[in-house]
Amino acid sequence: MPAPLSEKQLRSIRESADARVSIWHGSVRSGKTIASLLAFLLALRRAPATGLILVCGRSLQTIERNIIEPLQDPGLFGDVADEVRHTRGATTASILGRTVHLIGASDARAEGRLRGLTAALALVDEATLVPEAFWTQLLARLSVPGARLLATTNPDSPRHWLRTGYLDRAGELDLAAWHFRLDDNPSLSEAYVAALAAEYVGLWRKRMILGEWVVAEGAIYDMW
Repeated sequence: MPAPLSEKQLRSIRESADARVSIWHGSVRSGKTIASLLAFLLALRRAPATGLILVCGRSLQTIERNIIEPLQDPGLFGDVADEVRHTRGATTASILGRTVHLIGASDARAEGRLRGLTAALALVDEATLVPEAFWTQLLARLSVPGARLLATTNPDSPRHWLRTGYLDRAGELDLAAWHFRLDDNPSLSEAYVAALAAEYVGLWRKRMILGEWVVAEGAIYDMW
């Protein structure tokens, strides 16, 4: 049986349907990825027949690990997992009967892989790890009426381009965002949450448990 969803996860899935750009950000294991994948599946069902469907990430391997493998897990997605087909190493997958293109974006040159294409839907895994030029080009390629971009990320520096250029400007843009903390994930045991919370201190506690965007530079003695 798929794990139950929290009210925050359900709310983010509902609200994402009304935004051109949706960003789930916060701590590790906080439930943000599962919410974004469910929103992606719903968006895929409703996506226009024209325009490409894209899943983007740091590399093909991270896309396979963070997106494709969870989607193929019946414990997470029930019978839908049978409708996710992919051969490891291939740059396309079939999800709910639609061809999905998998694009790695490890450096600035990756932006060239998007030129010339027209997209209807895109999912970006760990958005803070893709180059800004790639993100900007991707937004430009989402030109089909009703096109949408969904993205997840762990927090980074508060000066990161995704924070300053998009999350901090959500009120000016057609953008919805949701912040998740470790204790927002209802599928985690209390013992696991307590253990992880005890293991992280200082900077890493703020980022990995509380999901805060904090500066890492000069943080050798971050407890001060």
